[in-house]
Amino acid sequence: MRRKVIFGNFRYRECDNLALYLEKMARQGWIFKDWRLGMVFEKEEPQNLEYAVEVFSEGNENDTKPEPETEEFAVYCREAGWELVSSRKKLCIFRKIYQDAAPIMEPEERYRNIKKAERESGADQIDEDQILFIRQVLKLQKI
Repeated sequence: MRRKVIFGNFRYRECDNLALYLEKMARQGWIFKDWRLGMVFEKEEPQNLEYAVEVFSEGNENDTKPEPETEEFAVYCREAGWELVSSRKKLCIFRKIYQDAAPIMEPEERYRNIKKAERESGADQIDEDQILFIRQVLKLQKI
């Protein structure tokens, strides 16, 4: 069995992009299996899989594997048609197991969870710092 590990970080607001990336990899025959130091893929037959990446607000920034609260959330999601594949920090990666699976979260709840996770992780602070830096550079260029 061939394995591939891809290193990379995704911000909480990039949930949909990560899901699309996993779906693209599955169509190429690289099936997502776990998230350790990097994303672990195994080579199989190409598949049309659907993924959902959600921010679980009860997760912890230091989580490297599903904690009990995450496992509890996964049971709820499984009943809705989504299987937890892996999780890291507050990100939970699900694979659709029933064609008629309902969305895991309503858009408003999803947005709140993403904003809360970014605020708690300091990701929104990075954006503000970048804006301040750009303003300073623009001021210097006007001199």
